[in-house]
Amino acid sequence: MKKILTLFAFVAIFAGSQAKASTAEYIIDDQAVEAVFESGLQLSAAQLIENISDITDRTEVKADRQPVVAFILATFLGGFAIHRVYLGGSAVLIPAYIFTCFGIFGIVPFVDWIMLLIGLANDDISKYEDNDKFFMWAGGGGK
Repeated sequence: MKKILTLFAFVAIFAGSQAKASTAEYIIDDQAVEAVFESGLQLSAAQLIENISDITDRTEVKADRQPVVAFILATFLGGFAIHRVYLGGSAVLIPAYIFTCFGIFGIVPFVDWIMLLIGLANDDISKYEDNDKFFMWAGGGGK
């Protein structure tokens, strides 16, 4: 009986909250919407491709990478490979880490964290930058 009364109370509360909502509060100004669309920039496919090719390459962004930021990202978001993408790795590493149970149950991000800690102590993480390998510490480093 308590379950039925609880269910009835939830239904009554939900129905009461739905009755208070009104569409009169929401007004759309059609002229303002049209003005926004008219002020927008229209690009052809060729112009879009030209704009994409003008995007800066990885070397300009590389100078802004901070070892401390990579270490902090590895500490809190290591299982999602966010630190790897920050260091210039491919975004494919994120699903690779997730599909391997966050880097083979967290072992790979933990080793990444240790290697970044060592690199932070030496103030050199250059061999981990622009590295698309699943194991960033294996092999000769970046591209």
